[in-house]
Amino acid sequence: MKKFQILFSLFFLFSFSLVYSQASGDSLSIQYYYDQNTEVTKKLDTSLSNLYLYQPNSSFQKFSYNLGNIGLAFVPLTFSYNRPTENIFRAFGGYMIISDSVRYYKTQKPYTEFNYTQGLTKEHFPGGIHTQQLNKNLGLSLMYQVISSEGTYQAQQTKGVSFYGAMDFTSSNKKYLSYFNFVYNKLFVTENGGLTLDSDTTFREGGGQSNRKLLGTNLKSTTNTMYHKGISWKNYWFFLGPPDSLANAKTIYSGLFNETNITSSYVLFKSSKVDIDSNLFKSVYTDAITKDSMNLSRIDNFFGVVLGKKKENILPFLKIGWRQQWNNIQAMNSGFGEIELNKEIKDKLFFKAFAQYGISGRRSGDLKLLSTVDKVFNSGDVFHLQASFSNQKASYFDDFSGSTSNLHIWTNSFNRNTLSAVSGTYSFSKWKLSLEAGYQGVQGYIYFDENSSLLQNNSLLHSYYASVFKAFQYKWFRTRSYVRYQNSSSALICMPDLLARQEIAFLINHKAIHAEIGFLVTYFSSYTTYAYDPSLRDYYLQNASIENTFKAGNYPFLDFYAALKVGPTRIFFKVDHFNLGLTGNNYEMLPYYPMTDLTFKLGIKWGFWN
Repeated sequence: MKKFQILFSLFFLFSFSLVYSQASGDSLSIQYYYDQNTEVTKKLDTSLSNLYLYQPNSSFQKFSYNLGNIGLAFVPLTFSYNRPTENIFRAFGGYMIISDSVRYYKTQKPYTEFNYTQGLTKEHFPGGIHTQQLNKNLGLSLMYQVISSEGTYQAQQTKGVSFYGAMDFTSSNKKYLSYFNFVYNKLFVTENGGLTLDSDTTFREGGGQSNRKLLGTNLKSTTNTMYHKGISWKNYWFFLGPPDSLANAKTIYSGLFNETNITSSYVLFKSSKVDIDSNLFKSVYTDAITKDSMNLSRIDNFFGVVLGKKKENILPFLKIGWRQQWNNIQAMNSGFGEIELNKEIKDKLFFKAFAQYGISGRRSGDLKLLSTVDKVFNSGDVFHLQASFSNQKASYFDDFSGSTSNLHIWTNSFNRNTLSAVSGTYSFSKWKLSLEAGYQGVQGYIYFDENSSLLQNNSLLHSYYASVFKAFQYKWFRTRSYVRYQNSSSALICMPDLLARQEIAFLINHKAIHAEIGFLVTYFSSYTTYAYDPSLRDYYLQNASIENTFKAGNYPFLDFYAALKVGPTRIFFKVDHFNLGLTGNNYEMLPYYPMTDLTFKLGIKWGFWN
């Protein structure tokens, strides 16, 4: 508490020391683009209303909760099926940086930004970015962030680091483009397996709250260590167009491209002191020393023909080529034919399409299709439509794990998995209103049952949703509202029917100073949750035959915050779950995993031009 009081005092001292600083405009409104998304520029969102949300996996319209403090496994409260993909992090993916998400910034002057957030007494989340143009042709971007938390319960420590370095090069005649990045992630998570049956009973009855470190947990010395690192290098040569093609915005020119990605992903689960109730973990922990590891190393090479068009930002609108994947498990090697199209059709109507077909190796016969349509109207309204279809073999990690000591080994007996999805959004600029709806159908759904065994349901499962987002702001007052209704055809898909979030904020704007104070109310309806298996780093179905199957929801979460912006600096103070204690202190998001107590959070984001 003393440390918190010191930080709280520094917060206000630093705030008022900047009152007389010169206005510098919104210097944080710099531009970036993704190399995967054809250099479409977007503004870096550094608004206060997103800064104070604090959790790496959260946004105003995205609902997800982890198992307590930052860095722990999290589960979204919406349904988006992705098990056919080869993702060994799954519930930790939000903490990892992959090459396709690396940002290449475009700034006229060097720019640096530092950020720091403190949550619990010993929970820290610092980071920073730096970007600059080394010369008119070469740009550099760096990003570094750290997660460190000891948690509020036994054996709940989390440590992690993520880093990327990126360089982009454009030749003087714009005929050669090159993008290079390196990513590195390491996440170390102590898994306590949730509370023991006795401690969980005590917790649910509301007792033993004075020191949560005294509540017993199932696992005493168990860890998940996760690595992901990779190199991506993408090159485009435009040389087959006429000599004046780059001076004519309507002239199409052609060339060649090559994209090479080298990645290595590794997970080690290790438990050396097993002291558990066998009713909780039925699939693992067979002896006093348990190991479970996964490893995937891959070289992905994509090359072919490219068509480009002179615009303010140049990247191809059509790519046709061959993608070859080599893996450390030879049976996974695959070859694909791919087509990518990004086209501005007419009057701010944009169309994107992607098609991939497996021609050789493990993924032969796989089909993936994705298309999007975006229309920007003169009124400022925006319409977005997205449709996708895939028919794939089950992924490597759903079939077989490579370690000889691995206790999760499955045979290659799954049928193909078919996924169809469509969603649409219409945003009314004048009314600050967005309407969204979507549908998803899965044939061959793969899931973990009550015993953490991997099964497949071959009937057609489907889900759908509809949502409304409304924002309103007038001088000193702002509100944002979001409501989403969703439903599914099967109890295998666990999600609440109703999600809602309401923000009310009071604003102060004076020259370079912007301040706001407000609160958030988050609600989702009652539903039967998944349970968490730390050895899988994943979620499985609760045993429906148990009379007291755990349910979460039908409970409002109230967060209070105050935030200040002075020039390029943002500072915030937040109280998470402000209403905890009004209706008890024994709330759980998942069975045997209590939420943290009411939590005070402090943060700063400071950006400046060098």
